[in-house]
Amino acid sequence: MKLYSHACGGFDRTIVVGDIHGCYVEFQELCHLVNFGARDALVTVGDFLDRGPDSWKVAAFFHDLPNAFSVLGNHERRVAGTIRGTSRPAWSQEQALSLLPKEDWDHWACFLEQLPAVFETDHGRWKNPAADQSPAPSCPNAVQDDDFRRFSKRAWARLIRKVYLADPLTCPTCGGRLRILSCIDNPSVIEKILRHLKLWDLPERSPPSSRSTTTEPDVDFLDWAATARQFDAID
Repeated sequence: MKLYSHACGGFDRTIVVGDIHGCYVEFQELCHLVNFGARDALVTVGDFLDRGPDSWKVAAFFHDLPNAFSVLGNHERRVAGTIRGTSRPAWSQEQALSLLPKEDWDHWACFLEQLPAVFETDHGRWKNPAADQSPAPSCPNAVQDDDFRRFSKRAWARLIRKVYLADPLTCPTCGGRLRILSCIDNPSVIEKILRHLKLWDLPERSPPSSRSTTTEPDVDFLDWAATARQFDAID
């Protein structure tokens, strides 16, 4: 995967779209609405594959059109990884690949693997919010996105604490801080463990009270809405 790429030649406009997810017809309608033409650069910030019925029509659009560009999204990365045998597919990757003849898999894996993490035109620089890579040091006038990376990597526990007024990392017995040791995502293993602990058939409990007894979120987390305005261009 390339870290950085840019559009050669000047374009009158840069049109940015994201999360097409194989919805080719709707995508073409959007292109028509904004009068996308040869003097425009069209950039998708990733996730043009999976879920919709026409993933490979969308992929062909960005593969064939000289003024259509894409960064590497997590869905493209996982489809390529599924083809190469380095990623365990979710249902959406299996569905997307079921629509593609197997003899074409290698061709499209090569295309997806060369998509950059960051793409730049005269009007700005874009990356997929799920991308782990920073802009390459050789990028001209590269700007650091440390603030965005810091806020985008908030721990799931802090998000749950903010939304549900409950802190999953606070011990219900002593009030001390808990630490995540491992993550289990196999449903059958989860059920077996919870049945052993006699926690599988517990009755549903009511929502938490309106007043929380857990520690309040950090001040900078509460100020997320104000800080996020810096990143309005990133979906």
